[in-house]
Amino acid sequence: MEITNKIIKSLELLREYSGTNDYLLQLQKKMFKEKSFSLTQTQSDYIRKNHDVQPEDLNKLVGITSWLGDNLKKQFELQFVPTKILVEKVLADMGKTYHVIGKFYQNQRYSSLFYIPKTQLMDDIWYDEPDVYVEYDKYSHREPFPHQKTAIEFALKRDRTILGLDMGLGKTVTSIVTALESEAKKILVICPASLKINWKREIEYYTKDVVVVNGSFYKSAKFTVINYDILKNFHTIVDPKKDYEDWELQLDILADEYDMMILDEAHLIKNPKAIRSKMVNDLAKYIPKILLLTGTPISNRPMDFYSLLKLCDSPVTHDWRYYAVRYCDAKSFKKRTNYGKMRQVWITDGASNLDELHERTKPILLRMRKEEAVDLPDKIISTKYYEVENRNEYDTVFDEYVKWMKSEGKSLGFARQLVELTVLRKYVAYEKIKHTLELAEAAVEEGKKVIIFTNFTAVIERLMEEFGNKAVMLYGQMSQKERQISIDSFQQNPKIKVFIGNIKAAGVGLTLTEGEVVIFNDLSWVPSEHSQAEDRAHRIGQDKKVNVLYPIIIDSIDELIYNVLQRKQLISDTILGEVSEGEVKDALKGYFNQITT
Repeated sequence: MEITNKIIKSLELLREYSGTNDYLLQLQKKMFKEKSFSLTQTQSDYIRKNHDVQPEDLNKLVGITSWLGDNLKKQFELQFVPTKILVEKVLADMGKTYHVIGKFYQNQRYSSLFYIPKTQLMDDIWYDEPDVYVEYDKYSHREPFPHQKTAIEFALKRDRTILGLDMGLGKTVTSIVTALESEAKKILVICPASLKINWKREIEYYTKDVVVVNGSFYKSAKFTVINYDILKNFHTIVDPKKDYEDWELQLDILADEYDMMILDEAHLIKNPKAIRSKMVNDLAKYIPKILLLTGTPISNRPMDFYSLLKLCDSPVTHDWRYYAVRYCDAKSFKKRTNYGKMRQVWITDGASNLDELHERTKPILLRMRKEEAVDLPDKIISTKYYEVENRNEYDTVFDEYVKWMKSEGKSLGFARQLVELTVLRKYVAYEKIKHTLELAEAAVEEGKKVIIFTNFTAVIERLMEEFGNKAVMLYGQMSQKERQISIDSFQQNPKIKVFIGNIKAAGVGLTLTEGEVVIFNDLSWVPSEHSQAEDRAHRIGQDKKVNVLYPIIIDSIDELIYNVLQRKQLISDTILGEVSEGEVKDALKGYFNQITT
């Protein structure tokens, strides 16, 4: 009955229509001409949504994907596959598609009506790149470097962009000047807790109108700095289906009406199910300008990139399934739940059509490598291979893990299995301490300062015992004040020769340019964590060559992880335009041949 009423309403609207939508005028003409005229459900919906919408003249040439080109060729019996189309007029925005009038070749006599799925557009049809001029003289006390100026002007051209500047290129300074030049009145800076003090210090070079928000105290300023983990203290994601008591609503952030949000280390919101990601996505509904900062836009796989692109309203994110299938080589299957119902499960850890993804994301992502931007000393990465001294003992630990996995693995997901591999990783990490000590002591004897990274607190403690008062440490449980003391001591005290840090806690946002040698005692599964950590030393301010050392135990879990890291890095580099998809495929083929033999 409801459907019938909607169609009747649509017929009435069509009969009375006096606008300029060519499609509606065609339908109207057909209705007046045919005695038995009827509407489909889709046509009925279209009429009700667009009877009072004025079509917009565009007259813009836009790029399209090969998939859409193939489909348009078939639909209109073209002699070629179009790669661009002239969109003359947009009749309607249908959510996931545009209904347009356009042409496929230069001398086409008649224009056609057709739909364009938003996922198939290579360009933003509404975007015209503005001219940007920044008067940098006013920042003479701390003028941005040339590469930072390039990034500032790129970011000012759009309301939502990603600055994928390598670690050490000054993303903080770049974003502060961008915010000031954007004429934003109130800026919300969200960053890891360990970086709040650094943000405050950097902002104060340009304005004293800045406040840092801590656990329970909220105050705003022109620049308000807050960490991801406490956002929930000052903002509630409101469920429209739920009634709230006043005390349940935390609306401090929205009440201040921020018009720009800066996300530092933006790759931390890659998981859409994480609370921090949900908070950021909800805030993004109300804050018009967003600047995402990350040296590693893709930490593991193309799906990691989706959340960042979604925040920037990239056309490739208009359909999650399309993105998953097109760029993540996604596969789906049916699985029975504990309640007996069937649900669809997606596997999205693959990679496909990476060159195309790179091309489609260039308008909103500026990728800048240190080698291209600044004249830094070399960073030399070396791998040192060692054997397990007690092979029998390692094999015993490995065999025990395999037995456990065979007995329990069927009931565990792959992610859980990776976690459980920690027992093997710890064994290897302890095995490598003696090699790390040898490498570090040799560097110290040469008069160099050393940075050592590990995943395990026990390794930090063991190394601190060896180096004593010549070393400082940094790990997750330390306070902000304690962390800053460790950083300042390493940077300023000539007696402190070694910095020992947890790869997650100390691998981001810190400046450790006094270090000349970086040693990874053990490895994580994420390549971005390594590149971030490497560049604590290799960044602006470094005037010496940086040696990065990876001691690897052959024929062990250590070597397997290292090979996985190389594979993941290749995928990331392809999306960011640094290697070709063909190179990735060749590398992957070699990798899989290696682990299956």
